[in-house]
Amino acid sequence: MAFRHLSLRARLVLLVALLFAAFALFFLVFVPERMDAQAQHWALGRAKGIAQLLASATGPALDFGDALNGQSHLQALASTPEATFGLLLREDGTPLASWHPERAVAVPRGFPEGARILGQEVVARVNIQTRGGQQGALLLGFSLAELRRESQRTLQLAATVSALIFGFGVLAAFGLGTLLVRPLRHVTQVALRISQGEFDAQKELDLTRRDEPGALASALSRMLQRLYEQRALIESQSEASSEGILTISEEGMLLAHNQRFLQLWHLPPERLEGHRLEELFQVLAPLMVDPEALWRMVDFQREPPASGAEELGLKDGRTLTAYRAPIQGREGARFGWGLYFQDITERLAQERVRARNAELEQRVAERTEELAGRLRELREAQAQLILADRRTSVGTLAAGVAHEVNNPLAYLTSNIHYVLQELPELRATLMPGCPPEARKRTDEAWKEVTDALTEASEGCSRVQHIVQSLKSFSRGDDDTRKAVEIPHSLETAISMASNELRHRARLVRAYQPVPYVEANDVHLVQIFLNLLINAAHAIEPGAADQNEIRITTCQSDEGQVRVSISDTGSGMSPEVRSRLFTPFFTTKPVGVGTGLGLSVCQGIVTRLGGRIEVHSEQGRGSTFTVVLPPARRSAARALPPAPSIARPPSHGGRVLVVDDDPLVGSSLRRILEFEYDITVASSARKALDAILQGTRFDLILCDLMMPEMTGMDFFAELQRLFPTQADAVLFFTGGAFTEATRDFIARRADRVLSKPIDTQLLLEHLRIRMDQSRAVPSPLASPMV
Repeated sequence: MAFRHLSLRARLVLLVALLFAAFALFFLVFVPERMDAQAQHWALGRAKGIAQLLASATGPALDFGDALNGQSHLQALASTPEATFGLLLREDGTPLASWHPERAVAVPRGFPEGARILGQEVVARVNIQTRGGQQGALLLGFSLAELRRESQRTLQLAATVSALIFGFGVLAAFGLGTLLVRPLRHVTQVALRISQGEFDAQKELDLTRRDEPGALASALSRMLQRLYEQRALIESQSEASSEGILTISEEGMLLAHNQRFLQLWHLPPERLEGHRLEELFQVLAPLMVDPEALWRMVDFQREPPASGAEELGLKDGRTLTAYRAPIQGREGARFGWGLYFQDITERLAQERVRARNAELEQRVAERTEELAGRLRELREAQAQLILADRRTSVGTLAAGVAHEVNNPLAYLTSNIHYVLQELPELRATLMPGCPPEARKRTDEAWKEVTDALTEASEGCSRVQHIVQSLKSFSRGDDDTRKAVEIPHSLETAISMASNELRHRARLVRAYQPVPYVEANDVHLVQIFLNLLINAAHAIEPGAADQNEIRITTCQSDEGQVRVSISDTGSGMSPEVRSRLFTPFFTTKPVGVGTGLGLSVCQGIVTRLGGRIEVHSEQGRGSTFTVVLPPARRSAARALPPAPSIARPPSHGGRVLVVDDDPLVGSSLRRILEFEYDITVASSARKALDAILQGTRFDLILCDLMMPEMTGMDFFAELQRLFPTQADAVLFFTGGAFTEATRDFIARRADRVLSKPIDTQLLLEHLRIRMDQSRAVPSPLASPMV
């Protein structure tokens, strides 16, 4: 790490010095060692050669055992300065002759032939084989002292040469470093002066050199030129920016700013020269509405706001946004901060205008959508009202049809009843005169005629029930309540929905006794009819034997009346159940359902103090349960009280029949003429004329709905002119079409019979009324005309 901080010259000197030091060390180590090795090799070779020459000379002495001859030859070693000893050995290793044997070194056993260094001496051994067959060895020793001294002198010489080489290298490194670094140092000094703001120092760069320092100077010059261009570009962009820009160092010193910053804060340029950021903000703080917002900008340890910008409100009414951004180098090191300010007063005003416009546009769009939705609802409501009006017209038409059917049905029923009464008497009259052979055929014919008339009477009763249902359902939507019997309303609804039910499912009645409820019978029929039709429509037609619609009545533990209508149809999803009672919501095809039935039913049940419970599973059918409170009082039928003592049928009395249909009058005359004196009037006006002429009637049967003068007008005239005759009036009607008529019937329910008239019921009423009239006789009032 310390090497990185050395100058280039020091590095160069150090590297060259190390290089020469390595070379000198190599020379110091390798050359003496090599020379010492060469000297040892020479010494070994010389010792071996001397030993071989001397061995050839001492061979005869060994062959003849001539010790003196051998000794004389060994004395020749004295002429060799480095020789130390000499031994001529026999085959058994004993010396035959020797020279300075006291200097001999200990030779290891098995010492091989040749020259070896043992300690400080070279020992040479040569094996001798004489011609006479004698064997022996010559062992010579030579000192290495002189050789060692020569090696030491060689080492000293090598060290001196190495020192000279190292010193020369260091001097060369200093000279080369000075030669190379001086121009680089000049370029460096120029760069430092430029970095300190002395931009004219660039002219001192020597751009004529073609070596590395010259290339470095040229590169530095080009870099400076590019930096000057970039600086000019940045300054021009900074001045052209709409933001006020302030650049500060990491230590908080002001480095640069643009003209826009001075304009935003109304500052002269000298207020920024050589100042710190804290000093500048102390000048700006009095201009702020909230000075703390400005000081938060210089708290660089604090994270900036989530939006990245801080809004600064000025006391002069302007609003500035301020944000900061670090100035970093390529490696991410931060060396300063940039503070950016922008006047957003006008933009905020425009945004407020745009926001207001957007709000208005949104409100207009919402109102438009709302109006469009209401228009759609109005169109749907209009379509539903048209359909409702059409259905109202159909209901009115049904009521009119029922009324018109009642008259022919009345005399048809009366005549059939009359014929059935007369047939037994006629048969009793004719049968005695019938021949015996024809009596059997006559009995069969009488039976067939009787059966046919009985079946016709039953058919009339069924038509009568249908007409009564139409009349009930086509009544006006009044809210008159009375104690109503639930099974009666259910049966009326069943008869009206029978055509929808018979092809889709079996109808199962599971009635339990329940109390009366305080309600409007028409409304109850409407509720049950709607639920029955919905149950039928939930089942596909064609499999009536496999499906079931069950009607159950019971009373809960709390005393409430519960009417459940269950089906085995398709059931409903949770989404459909959640919108079940929403007006105009329907899952039926267009033209089949209006989406109002269940909503209307819920409204009716709620007004009656009850509720509708729904249980349904998709694919497993549905159950609708109507829960109603019981009536506070028991229902009473509008029938005259039966006499406490049975009276025999009374005969006689004058009865006036008033009906605009002559056939109705003739049928009633035919039924009643056996017991009463019958007068038939085809209009209320004729009946009133007869009474005005002084005719007294014990009972008056009057139709309510007649042209010219209605039954109500006729009754009013009787109350005004002949009160006692008014008390004798008994009304019959095929239907009420006006509110006044319905109110009249409600107030005099004990005086009203419905068409077609049940013959037995009519006779019972006549007898009771006639008996009451005779029990309390009253004079006929005089006409007031």
